[in-house]
Amino acid sequence: MTNKDQQQLGKTLWNIADDLRHELADLKGFSERNLEDAKLVSPINPKEQQKIASCFSSLDALITAQVEKIEQLKLHKKGLMQGLFPKSITN
Repeated sequence: MTNKDQQQLGKTLWNIADDLRHELADLKGFSERNLEDAKLVSPINPKEQQKIASCFSSLDALITAQVEKIEQLKLHKKGLMQGLFPKSITN
């Protein structure tokens, strides 16, 4: 991993941590101080980084598949509802 890649990874991790700080701010008993005291550790070993990246890629693929499945189920539901309640009834 090049120095530029490491810098980009660091920025990405920092942005994730910042997003988490905003999301967690609403939790009862959580304060910014909790996050400031936490240490953000990133793996130095390239093999470990690759395993983590692979894990996230797999998770991303699973999430994408689930989103697609939900969309297909919504379309199926819509079709079933249209079958149950047709828009026009002929005499």
